[in-house]
Amino acid sequence: NSFKISIVQSCRNYLKSSQLDENVTLDTLSALILLEGCSLEQVYCWFLNHRQEAIHGIFHSSQQVQSVKVTVREVMITLRQTLLLISRIFAPVTKETSCSQLLNHLTDSAQDHCNQYIPEYLVARLPSYITSYKPQLSNVTNLSTDVIHKYTHQWINSCYSIIETGLNNVLIHVNSLKGLAGIRDV
Repeated sequence: NSFKISIVQSCRNYLKSSQLDENVTLDTLSALILLEGCSLEQVYCWFLNHRQEAIHGIFHSSQQVQSVKVTVREVMITLRQTLLLISRIFAPVTKETSCSQLLNHLTDSAQDHCNQYIPEYLVARLPSYITSYKPQLSNVTNLSTDVIHKYTHQWINSCYSIIETGLNNVLIHVNSLKGLAGIRDV
């Protein structure tokens, strides 16, 4: 049980990172669904909340370390990357199929045997509840485009508030036109 808690916490922490890799994000979201037994809708909400925390974290950490230009650039990169991940991971792959890349990845992951990834010398030393674990997909269905639009719209509005407040706090430190022009050129 402590393995599960540790893996879930690591997955959640990864999603709060400002930069995400698409394949690692797919594995992370799949792990959350398989270990927590949640729906795609629930994991989508978690994903958006963690991405919102990532944006908030950029402003929070920037007050002491980063320049305004670096902060604005990092926020824009995080926003852009999150929107790309939404379209690539959660939206249907093609118009002909309603399956998302995440659902395809989940199906493949659930069919794989966990032990094929663990070296043989370790399998004998691991507890049986780890080596015998077989993920179950129950009631996992794709998100409708309406749900994706609804939650994404809410997320963008929340991020707007965070960005507005964060920029106001960061721009307090800009005291010249040259500094303002430097931000514009981001």
